[in-house]
Amino acid sequence: MSCFDATYIAHKNKEYITQAMNLLKVIRQSYDATLKLH
Repeated sequence: MSCFDATYIAHKNKEYITQAMNLLKVIRQSYDATLKLH
């Protein structure tokens, strides 16, 4: 595996983690909003 491949994979992983964090943030906000309604 070349250095480029490793860099590319690391970059994709970073993107994936960022998307996952954003998704969790949205879920958390929805959850908080739902709690406030009840």
